[in-house]
Amino acid sequence: MSDSIQSMGGRARAAKLSPARRVEIATKASHARGRALKPATAADVIRVQAAGIALKSALRLLVAAGCDRAADKVRKAITSADGALRHVGRRVR
Repeated sequence: MSDSIQSMGGRARAAKLSPARRVEIATKASHARGRALKPATAADVIRVQAAGIALKSALRLLVAAGCDRAADKVRKAITSADGALRHVGRRVR
């Protein structure tokens, strides 16, 4: 499946922007949607890290038990938790 012209142009534009400018644009868009991003605290980072650790522990148990389908779902959840950790890390003030 090929990407649309619009998405390719958006990716090219994002590649040229500095990280600070991308954050500025995302913040402005969030405000326009009425969902302002609140700053994260160190406790938020710890909570997300704890969730990732718990998921990795669950994955080990599921693999040992031979629960392949459940293990695949947990792998996807781990990927999501990793993204959440990156996101909350950018919001720490």
